[in-house]
Amino acid sequence: MKQKTASIYPKDREFTMNAMTTIAMIIFLLLSSNGICTAEKAPGMAIEKVVIFMRHSVRSPTKSRAALDRWSNRRWPAWGTRPGYLTNNGIFLAKMMGFSISSYYKSYIARYGENFRLGVFADNMERTIATGAAVIQGFRPSQKVSVEHIADGKDPLFHAVKMRACTINSSIAEKYYAHSLALSLSSSGKYTSYLDRIRGILCPDLATNPGTVCALNDKNRIVIKHGHVVLDGALHIASAAGETFLMEYADGKPCSQVGWGDACSVKVLDSILPLRNLYARITRSSHYYARHGATPIMIAISTALFTEKPFFHARKTTKPFFPDSMTIFVGHDVNVSEISGMLKLHYSLNGQPDHTPPDMAVAFELARSASGKQYVGVRIFYFPLKSMRASARQKQYRKAAVAPGFLPGCTAGPEHNLCTISQFQKLVRKNSVRNCWKASSIASFSP
Repeated sequence: MKQKTASIYPKDREFTMNAMTTIAMIIFLLLSSNGICTAEKAPGMAIEKVVIFMRHSVRSPTKSRAALDRWSNRRWPAWGTRPGYLTNNGIFLAKMMGFSISSYYKSYIARYGENFRLGVFADNMERTIATGAAVIQGFRPSQKVSVEHIADGKDPLFHAVKMRACTINSSIAEKYYAHSLALSLSSSGKYTSYLDRIRGILCPDLATNPGTVCALNDKNRIVIKHGHVVLDGALHIASAAGETFLMEYADGKPCSQVGWGDACSVKVLDSILPLRNLYARITRSSHYYARHGATPIMIAISTALFTEKPFFHARKTTKPFFPDSMTIFVGHDVNVSEISGMLKLHYSLNGQPDHTPPDMAVAFELARSASGKQYVGVRIFYFPLKSMRASARQKQYRKAAVAPGFLPGCTAGPEHNLCTISQFQKLVRKNSVRNCWKASSIASFSP
């Protein structure tokens, strides 16, 4: 009997992931090995195109100090950067990911020789543009490439729902939120346990001081704002605070500044980040919401993977952007969650408790077998949390770990985890939202 692979988002009541199949585990061991591997290990398989979507690197909290102070009586440490901007160590880690990607695809890049071209398109926020620039700097061989992005305004490619490029039915989305929230919170004692652990960090004197400020006591509530559905309250705060502690740890800050000294270990972060992953599963990767958020991105990825056509963007870009030998899009964790939810992509990140961590990259590979048949495969590049901290503190490059991605119904190829071209295109077509293809005006490709 065929077993299920591990899912990016836990589905059972304990928030734990299903066990990987024996085949998947073997593949994982072959591919990861601390990232010390190169592409095209499968016999007779040659990579023809690579399109990557990655999250930006380590940044400071997006909230202001005043906003953070409303969560807790504890004084938050200073970051030395503007809210939401990359840190110096974040830039270093992004360079490290660029180096890791180019090292992994070394033989593919070498086949192109001087004709190899790298293209990078980012959301037009500082943290995404700076991440793209750092990835280019870390790429080997070095590339003379600029990061392309829209000139101004919020980019509907990366913010499809907020920009109403893909308009959701708020009533339907609200029902999905309410159902997932009720199921997750009412049926599991784990939620309360995780919340108590992060409350002990955020509001340690709550029991002895009734006047302590603690936003984790806020009731979870679903709010509709301008057609966009959001989840406010305790779970949202727990997710954001947990991510902040992870960023402090990954940035290499002194232990006294990682959760005020109470979260400076992977073990502790393991005990609180399930709430961040749960929040993402409810608000970003539920299939209905994810389809709307990820459709423009998947159209862009498909365009870059299968055609040589330029992107026709709804907004003015810094210059026309054409897919290249390797194309990298740089966005946000929201985008990674939405892509995963739309495609029902499954993967497991060993040593990384965050399911969409900083610098994570999802690579879509177009490959051809010796018989001439083409396939699409997915690989995940990421840094284990300990590796991120050690690299940030020591300023020493470490190669990323590599994990296989599994798409539903795709068991073709030598490693039995590839899609045929028709399977992949059918998967994208089936889960795309038709009414936002034209509205987004992202690309000329129609799945």
